[in-house]
Amino acid sequence: MKFINQIELIDIKKNFFGIDKKPIWGEQFFIELSKSKMGLNLNRGMPIKYYSSDRICSLIANGLLTFLQVGYSYEDFFEHRKDVIYFNDHLELNDYIKYYSTNYKDRSKIAFNGKETYFKICENTLVTKYMVEKILDYKISDKLPWMN
Repeated sequence: MKFINQIELIDIKKNFFGIDKKPIWGEQFFIELSKSKMGLNLNRGMPIKYYSSDRICSLIANGLLTFLQVGYSYEDFFEHRKDVIYFNDHLELNDYIKYYSTNYKDRSKIAFNGKETYFKICENTLVTKYMVEKILDYKISDKLPWMN
């Protein structure tokens, strides 16, 4: 909450749903996402490698330019300024949001790349195959960084 309150975005329409408001889920969540151009994947507490709620897939897979905190090793999957935007603190995030809110071409290209990369590394048959191989204690055939 404190972090969100430090974000100073004058003249930029924003909606931090779930913060200071009743959280939204299901269809209403996706309706709100469809109105959005950018999304913030913000985690609480100390970074844990690869940790995120399913929010990250909701943002990236729905084609939003996604801002990710540094420290979670997401760079093993997504390149900075190619697939997503990484930030260290609220000041850096402010600058990125201001820039990308007015730079449609850059924002759209990164969001598109992020979505493409996400579907490549988290494609459903790939994930299912990994789960079956892991459960049956088979050798993992298509090893990706997230398959530890």
